[in-house]
Amino acid sequence: MVSVAEDRLAQNTNVAIGSSQVVEQHLVERGFKRVVHWPNVADVETILEQRLPDSARIKNRVVFAGNLSKAKIDFTLFHDVISAGFELHLAGPIAEGGGDATLEIEELVGRGAVYHGLMPLEELSRLYWTCSVGLIPYQLTPYTRGVNPLKTFEYLAAGMAVVSTAVPAVQEIKGHVSIVTGPRDCVARIASLVESAESNNVETRIGIAKKNSWQERGKIARALVERTLDGLSDVILEKDVVHPDVHS
Repeated sequence: MVSVAEDRLAQNTNVAIGSSQVVEQHLVERGFKRVVHWPNVADVETILEQRLPDSARIKNRVVFAGNLSKAKIDFTLFHDVISAGFELHLAGPIAEGGGDATLEIEELVGRGAVYHGLMPLEELSRLYWTCSVGLIPYQLTPYTRGVNPLKTFEYLAAGMAVVSTAVPAVQEIKGHVSIVTGPRDCVARIASLVESAESNNVETRIGIAKKNSWQERGKIARALVERTLDGLSDVILEKDVVHPDVHS
C-alpha cells in the first residue's frame, strides 16, 4: 500500500524532500522527478539562549539524549563509556519505538550513569552546556540507515564534539564530528575529543549548527515555495492564454 501511494505521489509532486541520503535515494528510485536533501534541523536558538559560562562544562561528561530503545541503541557502548571512567548522562523516553529498556537503564544507573528522564528542551540545553561530548550510539539496522539524527546539530549548538556510529546520514567533520566502528574506537575518540572544548572549537561548532537551524531552514523553505509557485503560475498562464485568431 505504501509503495502504491508513493507511486501516485511521484506522478503528482513537483518537489520531494528527503531527510537523509538513504531516503533521498529511495525517493529517486520511486520516480520523484526532483528530490531535495534537507537533513533534520535543530532548535539552535533555544539551545543558545540557555548557554552557560565556559566554567560549567565538565571535561569527562558525556551525554546521549533521545529514544532509549533496545531496537535502536547499542547499549554496549554506554557500558564501555562508563568503564573508561567517563560520566554518562542519559535523557529521553525508555520504551518508545520498540523494546522496553527499563532493565538496561537501571543497570547503567547502577554503574554510575545519570538518567534524567524526559526533559524540556530548555532544561536539556542547560545539561548540554555542561557536557563535552554528545553520543549517537545507534545500531546499524535498515531503520537507522535512513535516520538523520537532529541531535547531531543539538550537540554542536551547545559546543560539544559528537561521536557517532556509522549512521550514513552523520557526516564526519574533523575535530568536531567523529564516526566510530565499535566500542573500543568509541572510547578512544571520546578521550581525544574531551580535550577540545576550547572556545574556538565551541564557536566553530555553533557555526555549523546555525547552518542547520530552523531559522535557516525556514528561509530555504520559503524560497523553495516561492520558486515552485512561480513555476506553477507560469504553467497556468501558458495553459490559459487565449491566442487571437490572426485571420479574423
